[in-house]
Amino acid sequence: MKQTKYLCTSILVTLIAIVFLESQIIQLDKHSIYAQVDKNKLFLSRNGETIVIPTNDWVVIWNADYPAQYVSGSLLGVSEKGILIQEENNESYKSIPEDEIDILYHGKYKMTEKYIKKGMIFGGLIALCIGIPMTIYDNLTAGFFGTVCSSIFTIPVGASIGSIMGKSAEMKAVAYAIGPYDWQIVYE
Repeated sequence: MKQTKYLCTSILVTLIAIVFLESQIIQLDKHSIYAQVDKNKLFLSRNGETIVIPTNDWVVIWNADYPAQYVSGSLLGVSEKGILIQEENNESYKSIPEDEIDILYHGKYKMTEKYIKKGMIFGGLIALCIGIPMTIYDNLTAGFFGTVCSSIFTIPVGASIGSIMGKSAEMKAVAYAIGPYDWQIVYE
């Protein structure tokens, strides 16, 4: 009996909500609903030349109004409201309107810090690989000092290699200036 009552109540509430939305008594903000965004590629065009940036590629967008601000992440797609980007450690996404975009980088731009961290972790793992056999064959103290002493060299070397790899990847990134006389976003 209780389940039937809850079911009837929920159906009634849903019907009322549909009637209010369809009759436009309640209007939702069009800019806040992105549930049906097409996951399409980003097309940039200039002087008859067209560039395609596929979804899930890494992009960095510099703000036209505030040159010190940028947004970086995976390209989710393009909507009539702008470019949708999912930031690296964030499950939500941002919509950046076309008029707020100054420069769009396609590639691993502004990722050197991530490469450095990966290099340091790799250097630390190498130090552990040196210290663990010392612990097994000698004792815990020798393993500890072996790990610490080797990490003095391996972690900075790993960070240096990561920095070089990050700068190399950053140099491969392609910059596109977005504007009326430069690259323009094509909506298809």
